[in-house]
Amino acid sequence: MTIYERIKWLRQERGMSQLQLAKLVGYEGRSAISKVENGERDISQSMIAKYAQALGVTPVYLMYGSAETDPWTETFRQSLKNELLKIDKADASDAGVDFDHLLSIASGEITEITLSEACQIADDLGCSLDAMVDNKKVAFASESDFDEYDLEIIRRLLNLHGEKRAQALDYIRYLTDNSKTQ
Repeated sequence: MTIYERIKWLRQERGMSQLQLAKLVGYEGRSAISKVENGERDISQSMIAKYAQALGVTPVYLMYGSAETDPWTETFRQSLKNELLKIDKADASDAGVDFDHLLSIASGEITEITLSEACQIADDLGCSLDAMVDNKKVAFASESDFDEYDLEIIRRLLNLHGEKRAQALDYIRYLTDNSKTQ
């Protein structure tokens, strides 16, 4: 059963009309629900959460049809456990990382992890989310592979934090994307 079929089935099981579900998830009319149920309209991550809440299930159940976690969550948890073994709790606390919260996620005490939360955790730990989810080792180049300008760029980026780091990354993406078209 697809997520679209599951939404329709859950709606019908709960005796809801398409219009009632539409109102609960923030749509004006029933046509959007009809398109979703027929697989003609994709559903964003935030909308999956709204559908799940309106239908009284977890987002994981809505996506996968079981109470079990999705495949990437368990891989992420295992990678998180491995990363936590490498971290000094006091250093993490000094860096503003809530070690106990991460431990709760890694142990499964906190059952649901959103993609955005996983991204933030990976970023806080200085890891690649792709590497954590795929459990692949990421190979880095050695310093000898870079010239002095590369090293300066890397050092300056690593010294940025929070919003400034995000802005710098957005600008670099802008520059590199535009250089491909010119």
